[in-house]
This record gives sequence, C-alpha cells and structure tokens, in this order.
Amino acid sequence: MRVDTTPQVSGNRRSVRITTEYTYTGGLVLLDAVHMPTGCATWPAFWSNGPDWPNNGEIDIVEGVNDYSNNQATIHTAHGCTIPSSSSAALGITGNVVGGTNCAAAETGNAGCGMTATQSNTYGVGFNNNGGGVYASAYLFTIVRLLDVNV
Repeated sequence: MRVDTTPQVSGNRRSVRITTEYTYTGGLVLLDAVHMPTGCATWPAFWSNGPDWPNNGEIDIVEGVNDYSNNQATIHTAHGCTIPSSSSAALGITGNVVGGTNCAAAETGNAGCGMTATQSNTYGVGFNNNGGGVYASAYLFTIVRLLDVNV
C-alpha cells in the first residue's frame, strides 16, 4: 500500500481504507509509515474501535487534517470515562490536552479526550521530512476493527 503522490489528478483522488473484522482481546498495533498525505482536503488517520461504538471505545492513534503538523491522539468512549486533569504536567505527558477531560463521545459532540503532540515532526510535512516514523499502541480490551487506515 502506498500514498498517491501524483501532483494533479483528473476527477477524485483515490483513497484507501483497510479494515479487519477480526476481534482481538489485546495486542500491539504498529504503524510504520514513510510518508503522510498533506494539504487541503486531506485527513490521514490510523485508529481502532470496539464493537457498539462508542460504548467499547475508539482510539485515534494518528489524526489531523489539511496542513496540521502536530499529531492528535484522541479517545472516544461511553459515559463515565474521563481523564483526571487537563494539565500536561499533572498527567506526565509532553503533549497538550484538547477538548477537555470528558471522553464520552455523546456528551462532547464526539470530541472525546484529545492530546496534541508538541513536536512539529509528528504529522504532515514535518513527519515526511523526518523520513516518516513509527506509531505504536498497546491494547488490553476487545477491538473489532483493529487496523483502520484512511489516507
């Protein structure tokens, strides 16, 4: 699988979505990419979700739109899932909390709990100029569509 890098196309640009219908109860998911689409009307993403969305959750491992340069990772859940603080220092992370501390999709207009990276080479042009990179996510719960890629 590769990204279409043709500068101009007639009609619509083709996109790719890979979905598995297998159910896993845990695992390590890796995305090893050398290029990420950038520019107007692009929305590259790599995510996973459980059955009965959003009750069994969704984790956006890589996501951004258009000319974003910093990756945003987000979780979308059912009622009752929150993060304890919006302070990066209190959470012990280097990113920034966006969208608040309530992760429930139905209660946040599907915003969930997001974290944006502070490094500008985690997404888009900076990611590509870095020669790409690897994203990893470990799971300890049931996931039905483990490897959704939308580029």
